[in-house]
Amino acid sequence: MALPKKKNGFRSIIINEQTFNWRITDNYLDIRSGVFPETKIHIALEWIDHSIPFEERSYLNNLQVTPRLVSEAIAFALDNQWNPAIKTTHTFLLSYAGKSFSRIIY
Repeated sequence: MALPKKKNGFRSIIINEQTFNWRITDNYLDIRSGVFPETKIHIALEWIDHSIPFEERSYLNNLQVTPRLVSEAIAFALDNQWNPAIKTTHTFLLSYAGKSFSRIIY
């Protein structure tokens, strides 16, 4: 089933009465605040290998991006000073590998 075009492939999730929108892109998991879409998290996933077609990547390490993984990513970001209630163009960067998240700081 295709998602409506106006959602641009985003799915919604509600955590602690806050709405977030998320989608998987070619390079990362993209999570955005429901209040300020500019306030976002990008998560590099462990299975990214650009030599493998996008459709085949998730099967390599049996990684499935589920609402549970998304909620764990949001909880990790919130615990590490991400604030979805503040409008910002700064992207909060995380990586996910070995079943754990880590923050990427430049």
